[in-house]
Amino acid sequence: MKKAILIIQFFSILIWSKALWASDDYSYSLHEVYEDTSDMFLKNCVVLGFVSNMPEEPFGIFLAKTRPGIEGFKMGFYVSFKANIPPMGNQVQSFNRHEAEDILKDQFQGEKNHYWTLNTGLTRTLSGRTTMYLGLGITDLQVYRKYYDQSGILGKHGQYFTKDQNRTYLNINWGFILQAENRVIVTFGIDSQPIGFNLGIGYLLWSK
Repeated sequence: MKKAILIIQFFSILIWSKALWASDDYSYSLHEVYEDTSDMFLKNCVVLGFVSNMPEEPFGIFLAKTRPGIEGFKMGFYVSFKANIPPMGNQVQSFNRHEAEDILKDQFQGEKNHYWTLNTGLTRTLSGRTTMYLGLGITDLQVYRKYYDQSGILGKHGQYFTKDQNRTYLNINWGFILQAENRVIVTFGIDSQPIGFNLGIGYLLWSK
């Protein structure tokens, strides 16, 4: 699956590059319908919404600014933040895996990954109802190890976590923002780290 998504990303970047240098003939066709208020992306727009990167980062937010027309170098911007919920409070202990396993002799029950990803990028208008975005970002991965304390003292009902490895990755994020109806928009795309599909919904805050 990972290889398939990376291939899709490659071809999407090619499509995005083609859109960047689209012909003037197509630009004129967009200008002819500029006054059509149903096509929000033929105007300067700001949209805000919720987005998830499934399955690893179910919670997120995005902000996008679009610019009308596709001729020349008319670009907007895109920012998103996505994450999942980490272990919190007394669930996380300050000691390491050596103390948990070799000193306390507690039972190892598996790992839990906490991700957060921050992306920034550019938007490119493809039509009155479609905008493409492409961005780069950083993904932070904190690995937690889960243990069971038979005495029930540590953590919640004897289950607790210790921090293990922490890693940082470069992320590639791309996708599309589509006008659904009136001021409502939907978005879908792909992240490379952690690899997954983006789904979101948003609202047009401002247009001119």
